[in-house]
Amino acid sequence: MAVKTVKDMLNRIPDKGIGYGVLKYLTTPERKTIQFGKPPEIGFNYLGQFNDTERQQMFSLSGLASGKDITPTWQREQTLDMSAMVRQNQLYFHLSYPPSRFQTTTMKQLLHALKQYLHQIIKHCTGKQETEKTVSDFSSKSLTAEDLDNIASFVEEL
Repeated sequence: MAVKTVKDMLNRIPDKGIGYGVLKYLTTPERKTIQFGKPPEIGFNYLGQFNDTERQQMFSLSGLASGKDITPTWQREQTLDMSAMVRQNQLYFHLSYPPSRFQTTTMKQLLHALKQYLHQIIKHCTGKQETEKTVSDFSSKSLTAEDLDNIASFVEEL
């Protein structure tokens, strides 16, 4: 149920959230009508999928080390900063955190737990025999998850 709830929440964000970035970072202070609260403590950036890069003509990933991801003078916005990408059909995570605040073993435990949860979600989703529709798959703005469950129960009875 959590996977479906998250899917619906993400699909209901207009234009994949681009308006938030425009309001927060590109609008001049005197024109801002929204007060932004405390910044989140965890940042997450999914970089995308880079499969079959060997066959692509225009771009390819380099095998060379990239160096530091972040300059040492950078003022950290989030306490934890995660980035992820799929490369050659494998998911890679990078976690950045202040070593003065967290021990390496704690961060390794976090990544291990994250990996375990992702495996559980993947196992759950790939074990489904049929695609399950959620509220965001329909154009009705007033349809709720409870309404959808009632409709599905009714159809199953037929």
